[in-house]
Amino acid sequence: MDEPCPLVGVHNRLSEVHKFWHDMLSDYQKPESFRIDLNAAIQASRNTTFLLQSNKSSIPNFDEWYGNYQKSMKADEILEWLHQARNVIVKQKDLELHSIASARVRAWGDVSRLEFQISPFITTEQIAKDLVRLHAVQAPKQIAEHAILNVERRWVVNDLPNHELLDVIARGYKFLEKMLWDAHKQAHLDIKTCEAKYVPTHEGTLFIPCMSITRDDRSANIKLSNEELLPKVEMIDVKKSEPEKYQESLERYSEIKPPLPNHVGDIFEFVKIINERARQMLILDGHHSTIFILCYPDGWYNPLEVRLDDQSSKYVLIRSVADQVKRTGANGVVAISEVWVIREDERIGNKLPAEHPNKSEALQVSAISKDGIAIYSTFFEKNERGEIVLSDTHEMKPNSFDLMKPIIDALS
Repeated sequence: MDEPCPLVGVHNRLSEVHKFWHDMLSDYQKPESFRIDLNAAIQASRNTTFLLQSNKSSIPNFDEWYGNYQKSMKADEILEWLHQARNVIVKQKDLELHSIASARVRAWGDVSRLEFQISPFITTEQIAKDLVRLHAVQAPKQIAEHAILNVERRWVVNDLPNHELLDVIARGYKFLEKMLWDAHKQAHLDIKTCEAKYVPTHEGTLFIPCMSITRDDRSANIKLSNEELLPKVEMIDVKKSEPEKYQESLERYSEIKPPLPNHVGDIFEFVKIINERARQMLILDGHHSTIFILCYPDGWYNPLEVRLDDQSSKYVLIRSVADQVKRTGANGVVAISEVWVIREDERIGNKLPAEHPNKSEALQVSAISKDGIAIYSTFFEKNERGEIVLSDTHEMKPNSFDLMKPIIDALS
C-alpha cells in the first residue's frame, strides 16, 4: 500500500483554494455569495502556508528554504496583501469603494457605452434591467429586436484597487502551488504520484487554462427587446466532453476526403481542406453545426462546436471566441456555419439578412489570422426530397470582416 504524502494536509488546503476560486467565479454575479467565497479562499490560502510550516520537520533546511519564499511574498504587492489578509474579513464597504460597472449596447459592433460606479451589492442582472427601464441605454430601431445590453462588473477591494479579485486569488494559488512542488523536491518526495493524486482535473473544460478569466466571465447579457438574460455561450470540445459522439463522427465521416491533417502549417491551405470537408458533411447530414477551430503556433488545432439559441446569442459568441483567442494564444481561427446572405445592393439599412425577403442560404467557411482573411461561401438549396443541392463555391479575400471584428482584433 502506498504511503501517504507527508504534506497531504497542504495538498488538501491548496485544493480548497482552487475550489473556492471556482465558487467565486460561479457566484461572480451574486455579490453576497461572492464575498463569502472570497473570504473562504483567503483563509484557505493562509491555511496552506500554516500547514506547510507545521510540517517543517519533513523538509530539510526548512528555515532557509522557506525564508526565500517569504522574501518573494513580501516583495510582491498581491502576495503581501494575501499574507496580511489572514485576519481580514472582507466587508461590503471594501468592495463598494472601487467596484466599477460598464454597460455596452451591442449588435455586430458597439452601439453605445457607459461606465459608472455603482454599489456592487446590486446584481448585474438588476443593473442591466434598471438601465433599460430608465431608458439609459437604447438601440436604433433597425437592430432593436436583436441588440443586447452587456453589463460587465469588476470586483476589487479598497486597499488593492488595481487588481481584480479572481486574479488576486489565482496569483496566490499559483505561487503556493509552485512552493508546494518545490517543497517536494526539497524533501525528495514523489512528485509524479502527488500530481496524479492531488492536482485538480477539469473534465469538459476544453483547453481553457484553469483560474484564468475574461471579460465575458465577468459579464451579464440581456436582450434589449424583452430583458431576457442570455445564457453563457456553450462551446464544446466533443473529443473530451463527448468521446462516444466523437468516435461516432469519426466513423461517419471516414470516407470524406481530403483527410484532416495532423497539424496546421498554413491556415489558408488548411481552410481549403476544411471547406471541402464541410461541403460533403452538409450533403451527408443535411445541416452543418457551427464550429470554430482555434489554431496555434505549434501547429496544434482544436475544434469547438457551438450551440446557439438565437441571433442575439451570436453577438455574445463572437466576443467569447475572441476572448478564447487572447486567453490561449491562438494565432488563427477557422469558422464554419450556415448563414443567410443577401446581395449587397439589396441591403435594407441594418435589417439582418435572415429577415430579408430575397435571402439565400449558404455554407460559410472562413479563415482569419493576422496575415489576412479568406471566406468560402457555398450557396445551397433543398430539393423536393429534402436533399442538399450545392452550387459553386465563391472565394473572397476581403480587407475587413465586420462579423468577425472582435476575433480579428484579438489576433492582431
